[in-house]
Amino acid sequence: MRNQYILAFILLLVACTENNRRGLPESTGKPYEVLIVAESVAAGKSVATLLATPVEALPQREPQFDESFCHRKKFDAMLQLARNIIIIDENKKLYTRTTIRFDRDVYAAPQIVIHIQTPHLQALEQAMMRGKAGKELLSLLNRHELTIQKKRLEREHNPKAEERIRQMFGIEMLIPSNMLASKEGKDFLWLSNNANTGMQNICLFRSEKIDSVLKANIKGEKDEMYMRRTKVTAKRLPETSAKRLSTRSNLFACQSKNGAQEERGNEERLRSQELVLLDFQFNGWGKKFAAEKDNAINRQLWNSGILSSPSHSTYQDHNDFVLEGGSIESDGKGTIYTTRCCLMAPNRNYKDGRPMTEQEIEEELKRRLCADRIVWLDDEPLPGDDTDGHIDTIARITPDGTLLRLPLPDPIFDEDGSPLPATYANYLIINGAVLVPTYHQPENDKAALQRIAAVFPDREMVPIDSRSIIQQHGSIHCCTMQYY
Repeated sequence: MRNQYILAFILLLVACTENNRRGLPESTGKPYEVLIVAESVAAGKSVATLLATPVEALPQREPQFDESFCHRKKFDAMLQLARNIIIIDENKKLYTRTTIRFDRDVYAAPQIVIHIQTPHLQALEQAMMRGKAGKELLSLLNRHELTIQKKRLEREHNPKAEERIRQMFGIEMLIPSNMLASKEGKDFLWLSNNANTGMQNICLFRSEKIDSVLKANIKGEKDEMYMRRTKVTAKRLPETSAKRLSTRSNLFACQSKNGAQEERGNEERLRSQELVLLDFQFNGWGKKFAAEKDNAINRQLWNSGILSSPSHSTYQDHNDFVLEGGSIESDGKGTIYTTRCCLMAPNRNYKDGRPMTEQEIEEELKRRLCADRIVWLDDEPLPGDDTDGHIDTIARITPDGTLLRLPLPDPIFDEDGSPLPATYANYLIINGAVLVPTYHQPENDKAALQRIAAVFPDREMVPIDSRSIIQQHGSIHCCTMQYY
């Protein structure tokens, strides 16, 4: 028994030594995630812009790294476990130019901690986007990630698949251990991890006629369907006021002062199987901001002909009544939901020189929207909400007509420390899917996605990182308007 204890201790010691010779905790985070630590958000954004540089040779735009920001005062023991850390030190008394140095396995392992020393923000921005320091930073992070992946592959690989490759092609290569699915053909081998997300595939074959090999071995549901190569080219769109992007997409340039286009999108009302576009007045959320240009968007879109169609053949001007897209929810069966804090807020709707009463507003909503019932919620606006409490930041109506309330993400602040109205309720329902705002908070994001997926079981959940959008005090539903 004593020998068994000694053997177990030796095995444990060897395992720990191989993973981490200094006894540090294991680093956290996914591949290509970077934590930026700085005194100011502006400095962090300078580095984040560089990290968001697209990966080359991909048909779609994809950033090289997924970054998150932390203030120096909040850089605690938990955050110090991140696998990739960038610490920005801005001090014009100590530094005359921007330089980079790095250390490995400081707080955890494997880990790289990169220190950027700069005299001021302007010098940092120039070094990141036009100087050698930016290229050096990307190179350090990429090499670190490749080293981690290489060591992991050496530890966790698939000997069975590797032996098959040796037999078929006479070459040596390491295959990830999770690539267990395979398909063989004449001088052809396809390996895959068959993952629902993050799918990885390796295809090996002997032939100069690549498309013929793919057609013979990777077939689709029908005979005429098969995998082939596609040449992808990028072309810059000409700068024009209106450019057709595809048969179902149009770009129309309108002057605007505020970013929440949902507020200016036409509301729709069904009348005798005809969709009527209702153009309500937008006054900058109770005259908080200039809104003349925003208030002209609907009319410009209608006059352009983009919105007119057999199903949208009627436009109605309701600019004598202030109503924003995010301030109401409908169950599609005659009930309109809204919040008192918004529709009863100052500087919205007046009658005979005085603010309209709740009963008067309710009558107008019923008449203009052909509604049977108005349900008023007594919730308070979210911190940092310019809208005075739009319902689409608080609660949404489910397909069965019930009210869906979601937990809020952890507080998010702008560069001045002011709160931002981050919410998961601001999702957008589209054909076959729901676009859900996420905020780089894994546990909170996952919980919200699961709650919304349970309500929409027949739709795909598409998470959209909304950390940049929320800086404009709105999210997915706020900056869009759906048309049916």
